[in-house]
Amino acid sequence: MGDEKEEDLTKVIRQGRKVIRGVDGDLDAILAKAHRIAARTTPDEDVPNLAGWQVVITGRLRRWDRQEAASQITSICGHFGTRITWSTKFLVVADSAIGNKTATTKKRQATERNIPILTEDMFYRAIDKARKARGMK
Repeated sequence: MGDEKEEDLTKVIRQGRKVIRGVDGDLDAILAKAHRIAARTTPDEDVPNLAGWQVVITGRLRRWDRQEAASQITSICGHFGTRITWSTKFLVVADSAIGNKTATTKKRQATERNIPILTEDMFYRAIDKARKARGMK
């Protein structure tokens, strides 16, 4: 194994230990926290541009209800969808949906169609990035 790969693996292990220490052992909570950490550590240039694309959300978001999420998506010229179709560009999996049966179905459909799956925090960052790019608050 190369030095870079070992270094990356060591970072992942350290990060995983931090995640597990901060949660009481509930697997869903551990996964949700890991998703939030991954979203925060993703460079801004890797945050997707949602403008012009159909976005489907599964699960209950922490920040917005479904109507407000749809409004946020359309405010940046995106399109809100309720189910996975061939025109869906992104699936957002809310933290509350991890392990949820409906979310699993949508994730399977998205995977079968090569649709990128975003964490809830990645979605918020993508909305914020698009709003800033358009000069919105």
